[in-house]
Amino acid sequence: MRVGYCRLSTAEQARGGTLQSQIERVQGTGVDLVLSDLQSGRSTARPGYRRLLELVEGGRATAVIATRWDRICRSATETCRWVDLLAADGAPQLELLDDPLAEAGTVVGRFTLRLFGSLAEMEAERIRERGMAGKLQRKQRGAADKAPFGLRLTSSGGLEPDDSLWATTLSDQHEWTRSEAALALWERLEAEGAHFAWRWMQNRFGKGLDRSGILRWGLNPALRGARVRGRSKAASQDLWGEVTEGVDPALIDPDRHRALEQHYRLKRAKGHRTDVRRQHPLTGLLICGHCNRRLTRRKVTRGTPRYQCPNPSCGWYVQGKRINSISEQAAMDAVVDALLPQADRIVAIIEGYLQNTTTSNELEALQSRRVAYQARLDVEPELESAIKALDLRISNLLAAASAGTGESDELRVFREDLTAFVQLWMRVTGEVIGVPTGPEDIARDIQQIHNAQTFMGKALVAYLQLGGMRWLTPEHRDTGCLWLDRWVRRVTVTAKNVEQVDLAL
Repeated sequence: MRVGYCRLSTAEQARGGTLQSQIERVQGTGVDLVLSDLQSGRSTARPGYRRLLELVEGGRATAVIATRWDRICRSATETCRWVDLLAADGAPQLELLDDPLAEAGTVVGRFTLRLFGSLAEMEAERIRERGMAGKLQRKQRGAADKAPFGLRLTSSGGLEPDDSLWATTLSDQHEWTRSEAALALWERLEAEGAHFAWRWMQNRFGKGLDRSGILRWGLNPALRGARVRGRSKAASQDLWGEVTEGVDPALIDPDRHRALEQHYRLKRAKGHRTDVRRQHPLTGLLICGHCNRRLTRRKVTRGTPRYQCPNPSCGWYVQGKRINSISEQAAMDAVVDALLPQADRIVAIIEGYLQNTTTSNELEALQSRRVAYQARLDVEPELESAIKALDLRISNLLAAASAGTGESDELRVFREDLTAFVQLWMRVTGEVIGVPTGPEDIARDIQQIHNAQTFMGKALVAYLQLGGMRWLTPEHRDTGCLWLDRWVRRVTVTAKNVEQVDLAL
């Protein structure tokens, strides 16, 4: 089988290069199969390149045809591997259309191939050096370095909406420009969130940004006309070291973009778990009343998980007979029972907390916790992950504060969820309870539920504390950890029963 291989890097494609001309030249030699890639020659993870290696190593290729050697690879190490493959018995014949002297069957030909590989690697490194020098020069004169989707670089180093054709939908034969598609995608992100925006783009165009990259793209201040520099390399952060507003034409209305940025900054800052070592809501809160050690969670094959004292010297512990432990469900029931009388106060605190957009108190608490973790880092190296999580949360809070101020949607969502829960209570019990319209009505309705002392009443308090009724499910576990950290300080377990629940109210 005569196999042809063609390659074009994305940088060469951006400079006007085409892959079709290579394919036509290779097809003119009478090949049976043409493989192609749009990737850098330094990479060995190219699909077409891997397929070519399989055919050569499997003995199914009788000839390998390419225009030049640097189309196959740009690595001296990979070139030496090819020389060994092509010099073996029964190896395919190599045909380079622009370099016919490179034949692996002779000493001079093998030397020529190795020389071509070294020159190709040097050329790739020189291209990278020139690219880095160009980036440094653009940075020194204040020009933009890269254009996000929907924008393009101008000759003066700025950004402007990209009106070039990007896609045509077959359903309505509508021609979408890059800026038009970017604006429609951002509006979906604003209305429905990153997941539904990604799904809409895939269904509409069959291509586009990846799911995790849509939110990072949507929060880029360059879309509102700002000039940004120094973005964090961490995939979970969307922070820039320098943001200069109003430099370039805006694709998105600046006020709408700032509102969306503030919404996601606050959501990420408040929803991120502080200590990444925490896996379950009650972990770290249950204390053995006999030896003052923290109870550890123990999984069981059947039934509910249990928390038990890990101290073999505990005064309650007798080998093979008894150990101070409690089931997770029993401990949670005791916590909910302790929180039940405080539900009215909790509602008032939540209302005031969600209405308050000031983050100074929370930042002070996070920074003091980080100082405490840093002081214990030498003794407990595992705290490094918790410190990184705290740094991320502090950065997001600072970014949210700098994104602007405005009424948060969290208070509205809280009231809507609480209203839906009370309506569920009405359907279950048949009682006539008014739909809450304000804090006073919410407190009155909760008090009526408290007076009933039913499971639904406990579930309502658990809902207020943990952010959802299904607090043990993975999607609510992080929220449960945060809410319990806020309200519960310590739970003392003595003789396999909860003796005392200390609240932080």
